[in-house]
Amino acid sequence: NEMKARYGDIGTLNTEWGTDYAAFDAITPPPEAGYTERRPATALTYEYERFRQRLFLRYFTEYYQGLRAAARPVALYGGGGLCLFNADVLTAIDVLTWMEQPTCDIFGMHINTDHRNIATTVYAYSFNRYFDRPLGQFEYIWTYPRDKLVDDETEYEALGRLNTFRQLAWGKDYLDVFTAHGSNWAFYRHYYLDFDVEPAPILRPAIRWVPIMRRTAADLAGVRRGTRIVTPAIAIMQPTTSMLQDFPPLRQRQAALALHDILFPANYGYFHIPEKYVVNGHEPL
Repeated sequence: NEMKARYGDIGTLNTEWGTDYAAFDAITPPPEAGYTERRPATALTYEYERFRQRLFLRYFTEYYQGLRAAARPVALYGGGGLCLFNADVLTAIDVLTWMEQPTCDIFGMHINTDHRNIATTVYAYSFNRYFDRPLGQFEYIWTYPRDKLVDDETEYEALGRLNTFRQLAWGKDYLDVFTAHGSNWAFYRHYYLDFDVEPAPILRPAIRWVPIMRRTAADLAGVRRGTRIVTPAIAIMQPTTSMLQDFPPLRQRQAALALHDILFPANYGYFHIPEKYVVNGHEPL
């Protein structure tokens, strides 16, 4: 129906796509990209993935609007799934489109471990320069990023302060701590309570970072909200079409993470920019 509404007749579609469909009903979805290689990329694969994104976005937009229209409005937290460069065929989520549309009150992303913690934070901040939406961190794991198991509570306190300050500096106003009072994932070590103490669990010493960073966030609130990170000289462009046509999926994401691993540790700042914003003049570079 979407293709019929857009092209009007099958002849116009065939001319645009270089195909020979007898009718719109003859168009069937391509193989699932997450499991089957689709070579070469075609107009059908592109339009199908865009359709999946639009359908998913429409569902959450209507869901959000319905809740906002209720007698007791709620703050909804939404956004890009599991991480960096989320406009891919696995998730059907386009981070940029989610920011453009009224899908949530707080925009956030999910992954919060190893080096992707920082890379994803830079990614969300980069795109949010165009919208100035409230940013958050879903399932915030305050003990990351780190690359080894730590046993010292003083070092964990320092990790909590360092990682939280970094999130605040990159524009996060909301941190949804991951199972802070529940299970202890062995390597994460992100729990608040020490369950090995008898007769009852107590707060572990490292949790001193929480009141300290709450005060820090309050003291710096005006400075943070009135200050922007200096625009760097390096930009990583997020492509549009190739994100939807890529196989294997996530290759664009892996390339972006590889660039992050080169640039960020060497103190070369960078922002992500959307290809379509460069094309339409919204991003002047």
